[in-house]
Amino acid sequence: MPTSRFLFGALSLTLALTFLLPTLALAQASTDESVQSGNVLGRLFFQLFWVWFLLRSRKQPIGGWLLYYYIGLYIWTPIDLILSLGAYQDSLPSAWPGESIHYGLYLITIWPTEILSVGELWIAHRLRKTLSWRYVPILRKLMAIKVAVGCAALAIDGAVWPDFVFYDIISLVPVVIWLAYFHRSQRVWSVFHEGVWPPGMYSVSKPRSP
Repeated sequence: MPTSRFLFGALSLTLALTFLLPTLALAQASTDESVQSGNVLGRLFFQLFWVWFLLRSRKQPIGGWLLYYYIGLYIWTPIDLILSLGAYQDSLPSAWPGESIHYGLYLITIWPTEILSVGELWIAHRLRKTLSWRYVPILRKLMAIKVAVGCAALAIDGAVWPDFVFYDIISLVPVVIWLAYFHRSQRVWSVFHEGVWPPGMYSVSKPRSP
């Protein structure tokens, strides 16, 4: 199995531990009481700062959980793409001598998601710049396709490379959450469709469409 899959898995796991379970992970990682306390307090401070930052931004059109989405998108999409391009040798047929079926399955589990992620980054960026509702349905469709592709990758890994199922789930869950968010969020509807935020109060100044 190419080492790039381990890099993708490590990236997904790092993201989960950073934003979901930081304090617990660090508490279990250290046996020295003073080091353990410092790590826990440091990560707890980081989490409190993050919550404060999101709450402080909630009155802005691109704020709250929508801001959280954009921060993650702008940080992790380039990193993920760099890792993929850095391990391009794994995508060459020469890396899979006599394993044409596994080679094809590997390509399916990696590159469709990467291409869709770049498309999502571009459409989401245009949405943020123009605040135009016309980009929201496109973004939703891209996310839905990413969910379908992620489920296919999960099925392939479950049958061929079961060690990566956990990482597939870690990568898939945020996409499902954000897809639901862009369908149900009052902020998304108010900012991009109605052009007001907070709802019913202030008009959102939209840039002139290019």
